[in-house]
Amino acid sequence: MKIAVSGFRHGHIGAIVKEMRHYPQIEIVAACEAQPEKAENVIKAAGVTITHRDFDEMLRSVAFDALAVGDVYADRGAQVIKALEAGKHVLGDKPLCTRPDEIRRIRALTQTGDRKVIVALTLRYTAAWQTARRLIREGAIGEVCTATVHGQHPLNYKAGRPEWYFEQGRHGGTVCDLMIHGIDSLLYLTGSPVAEVVAARAWHKEPAEAPCFQDCAQALLRLANNAGVMMEASYKVPKGHPAPWSAQFWGTLGALDVNTAGVITLKRAGEAARTVEAVLERKGNCVEDFLAACGEMPGRTPELTTSDSLDAAEKAVLTQAAADEGRAHQRV
Repeated sequence: MKIAVSGFRHGHIGAIVKEMRHYPQIEIVAACEAQPEKAENVIKAAGVTITHRDFDEMLRSVAFDALAVGDVYADRGAQVIKALEAGKHVLGDKPLCTRPDEIRRIRALTQTGDRKVIVALTLRYTAAWQTARRLIREGAIGEVCTATVHGQHPLNYKAGRPEWYFEQGRHGGTVCDLMIHGIDSLLYLTGSPVAEVVAARAWHKEPAEAPCFQDCAQALLRLANNAGVMMEASYKVPKGHPAPWSAQFWGTLGALDVNTAGVITLKRAGEAARTVEAVLERKGNCVEDFLAACGEMPGRTPELTTSDSLDAAEKAVLTQAAADEGRAHQRV
């Protein structure tokens, strides 16, 4: 499978490309970066040589089967659309895109032909999430009624975050950036997708030098089973502190707390709270699921599908739009 890579503007794409090298089915045939001088560390980590500086030129001149996307967030949607229009599969870092019209077009393109889109929704591959999923799906806490999800991150302004995050129109919003993981987790853990954005807010507090940057974001969501979810995914972790994703679910028979550090606590009515060991129940990663989805890994059923990826991407984009436009009770 011949893969071209577009954009090295976030460390995630470096990790994805490094993972690709473990699979003999993959040949990286081109790498595009418009400003390689601003992505030297990621390019080095990926171990690639930049072959193109213009995405359209790479698309025209190189024969490849799939595109891996890691560019500036606001530029990704247009590249994904062009790749799909050219008949390519797509493996994208999150967010896949940042605008409602982009995700609508992407979804439409995947419904014609056999083009796969997988987004690197990595929480699915953690032992804690897999174990929590089994417990919830087996009915350990009954029917899920309410939940809270936290995905706090450190700001790292001028200390690790790409400069473009803080430039007008390039980041696309903290909901798109971070909450996509939480939104996908709700479907993965409970089996019930987000059905409505009851309310959402994304706003700026810091840094003062970048008033366009949304460092805070919250949302109130309703799942298809009518459960209510409060979600927060902001850049407010104090420097030097750990920041695992965490979720708390309350059901008709009990409650479950889980975080990506591997701590799971089950509390059932009439029973003492107990710690449950986090067990990696299925090994894998987004590259393997991408290969499986494209038919390049016989015998493996993808844990993460095109449908899952587009569901999370679309609902993150629409939640971001609801926050930006001040709209409530939006069905998604």
